[in-house]
Amino acid sequence: MSQSRTSTWSLQGPRLSRRAFATGGACAALAASVGAQAQPAAQLFEKPVYIELFTSQGCSSCPAADRLLTQIARQPNVIALTLAVDYWDYLGWKDTFASTGHTARQKGYSKTIAGSHVYTPQAVINGVAQVVGSDLNSLIREAKTAYGKHGALSVPMTVKDVGDKLIIDVGAGGGTASLSLVRVASSREVEVARGDNTGKQLSYTNVGRGRVPIGDWTGGAKQFEIAKADTIGADSDGWIITLQSYENGKPGVVLAARKSSNI
Repeated sequence: MSQSRTSTWSLQGPRLSRRAFATGGACAALAASVGAQAQPAAQLFEKPVYIELFTSQGCSSCPAADRLLTQIARQPNVIALTLAVDYWDYLGWKDTFASTGHTARQKGYSKTIAGSHVYTPQAVINGVAQVVGSDLNSLIREAKTAYGKHGALSVPMTVKDVGDKLIIDVGAGGGTASLSLVRVASSREVEVARGDNTGKQLSYTNVGRGRVPIGDWTGGAKQFEIAKADTIGADSDGWIITLQSYENGKPGVVLAARKSSNI
């Protein structure tokens, strides 16, 4: 992988194969995003947005996207999550945050989002759109159109801290969905010793460290709860709660999302 190419893989028969996804046009988009990053983060997103960044410590194209996520993650309108995939581990460095579950989730999105495929760095927006994760201009543009698309972020949801548990009130809306909590490490540093990022100190924000199911929602107003002991693990210090529809077991539109105050 070169610094100017977006890394991707595809299943061809029973084997994984690598191919170049980006050409000169994608390089130009990356250059444009670098210039746009000078803007204050608070001015970037007019509407609420939920962003999942699929990334890898073994991908040379990913550090720029990781830095961009760090820049925008603390904006009030943004809920951002880093999900590390494991399909680049064979290049010589095993990603310390990766899981097969994250890879399966990204593959699921490739089936439910039109025009999507599996590559890094990929930013999935509200479960209904995707862009190259290092392209800020595309991220801002797609965030505008993804708000409300297929009901994205349209269901009211509040989270209250009550004693030893969180109380989640979900309002009425259309369809059915699953409510879950992702344990999050708000900030992490990794020194990569092998592979395409050898010798680099990489910084990550809002790293997903495990998903906890809370319950099912069938369209009516409903109250849920989760013990605080289940929201934070030994390797996490925050959480993100999402209400998300699924299509044949594959992730779909995110109907609501909330985050802990520290992320």
